[in-house]
Amino acid sequence: MELENIKKLNNLKGYTDYKKIYSKVIYRNKMYWFNTFTIDKGTKDGIKNKSLVLSENGIIGIIKNAGYKTSSVELITSNTNNYKISVEVSSKDKVSYGEIYKYDKPFLKVELISSDKTIEKGDLVMTSGLDNNPKGIEIGKVENIKKDSYDLASILDVNISSDINNVLYVMVLVK
Repeated sequence: MELENIKKLNNLKGYTDYKKIYSKVIYRNKMYWFNTFTIDKGTKDGIKNKSLVLSENGIIGIIKNAGYKTSSVELITSNTNNYKISVEVSSKDKVSYGEIYKYDKPFLKVELISSDKTIEKGDLVMTSGLDNNPKGIEIGKVENIKKDSYDLASILDVNISSDINNVLYVMVLVK
């Protein structure tokens, strides 16, 4: 199992403008299971705060606190996250933009800038590259589409591509 995880991480292509740092999850508190975990790499290895953290299936969080030898990862499922991730949704040759604003188990909630009627269940949600993160990292797929209370924006329920419960190894992208 561990070797398979490492091989999948090594097979992730792209992100050539980023240093890839591979790390192992060394601590995870059951009380904060969907919020944080600790990895075995830190500033001595090149880790920086606000760097994206990926599993073999896509983004799972960001570096919240880079220490010298270890770092704390804040998961995308954490509702204490103050760092919003900009996303894009591709549907029928049209791209819509928005951001992840919370986790409502079992879905990430994504608010789009406009109320786009072309988005459908199953459309892919990825990082947009409009913030300091690389473009095109998979986040998940659209499960449900709703309108906000003003009927101006779409609210998406997104199934996360990564298995947040079973993370052993990660790749950190450092600019």
